[in-house]
Amino acid sequence: MILGMLPVAIGFGAGSELRSSMGVVVVGGLITSTVLTLVVVPQMYIFMDDFQQFIAKKKRKKPLQN
Repeated sequence: MILGMLPVAIGFGAGSELRSSMGVVVVGGLITSTVLTLVVVPQMYIFMDDFQQFIAKKKRKKPLQN
């Protein structure tokens, strides 16, 4: 999809001045959503899972108070 929209974004062809801004927005949105889906969301999941395990260890190692 990104490669298919590149000619529109670059501005090849007649009347491309009107459509090039739309092409740039579509390509930028596709790149952003791909990076978010493949990199950011999995990394946040890993971070939250590690944080949850860290908190669970802290609660288990709490010293007994008499």
